[in-house]
Amino acid sequence: MAAAESGASARGLKGGALGFVSSVGIGVASTAPAYSIAATLGFAVAEVGPQTLLLVPLAFIPMFFSA
Repeated sequence: MAAAESGASARGLKGGALGFVSSVGIGVASTAPAYSIAATLGFAVAEVGPQTLLLVPLAFIPMFFSA
């Protein structure tokens, strides 16, 4: 109530809502897709050829719009 009375906005998480384990989980979940692409793109290009470089941006488009 004090935040509403003073005119401050009550947006966002409450203090202490995320602990260390939760923060690490969010960090791993957000970096894992980029790491997976970086780790496997070289092998895909070696097997399939340079056409792989055209398919990665095309595969990103539906992922972008679904996110």
